[in-house]
Amino acid sequence: MGRALLECRPVQIVDVQADPEYAFDEAQKMFAFRTVLAVPMLREGIPKGVIGLIKTEVEPFSDKQIALVETFADQAAIAIENVRLFDEIQDKSRQLQLASENKSQFVSSMSHELRTPLNAIIGLTEMMVKNATRFGTEKAQEPLQRVNRAGTHLLGLINQVLDLSKIEAGKLELNPQTVQLAPLIKDVIDTAGQLAEQNKNRLVVDAAKNLGALTVDPMRLRPAQPSEQCLQVHQSGRGQACRTQGE
Repeated sequence: MGRALLECRPVQIVDVQADPEYAFDEAQKMFAFRTVLAVPMLREGIPKGVIGLIKTEVEPFSDKQIALVETFADQAAIAIENVRLFDEIQDKSRQLQLASENKSQFVSSMSHELRTPLNAIIGLTEMMVKNATRFGTEKAQEPLQRVNRAGTHLLGLINQVLDLSKIEAGKLELNPQTVQLAPLIKDVIDTAGQLAEQNKNRLVVDAAKNLGALTVDPMRLRPAQPSEQCLQVHQSGRGQACRTQGE
C-alpha cells in the first residue's frame, strides 16, 4: 500500500514471502495471505486512499481484475471528494447563517439609532416652521422647510432599507404617485445653489414655468446631484458655465 501511494499506481506482490522488501510480517502471519494488490484512489493525480486485496494462495491478479479495481478506486475517490466538498459547503452555510444573524442584529440596532434622531429633527423643524413667531425663526422658514423635507425623505429611505423581509425576499415594492417637476427642480437648486455660492459661483435655471408632472415612486426618484468638480469651478473664470444632466 505504501508503494501504491508513493508511486500513484497499482502495485502487486505476487508472493509476499518471496519479496525481500515486504516487511509487514505480523499482518501476513495473522491473515495468512500470499498475493497482495494495492490500487490507489486518485483524484486529479492526488492519492486519497488505497484499496487493498489479498489472496491466501500465490495467484496473481489478472489485468482485467486490476482494471476493475481501478474503476472502483476512481469511483471511491470521487465519493470521498464529494463528501469533503459537501462538508465545506455545510461549513460555509453555517458561517453565512451566522453572518446573516449578525447582520439582522446590527440592522435592528441601527434602526433605532437612525430613526430616533431623524424623527427628532423632523419634529423640531416642523415645530419651528409652524411656530415661527414664537421661536423667532420667521427668516429661516424656507431653510427649515428644506431640512424637514430632506429629513422626511431620508427617513423613508431608511425605513425601506431596514425592512429585512423585503430585502431577504428580493422584492421591491413601488408606490407610484404624481410628482410635480417644478418643486422637484426647486429642491435640487436650493441644495446645489448653496454649494455653488460657497465658491462664489452662480447657478442659473432656464426652464418653462409649467413643466407638468410625472407618475413615479417619489422614494425611488433620484435627482442627479451636481458633481463636486462642477460646483468647485475656479474663481479665476476659467469655467464660465456648468451643466448637470440627470437620468
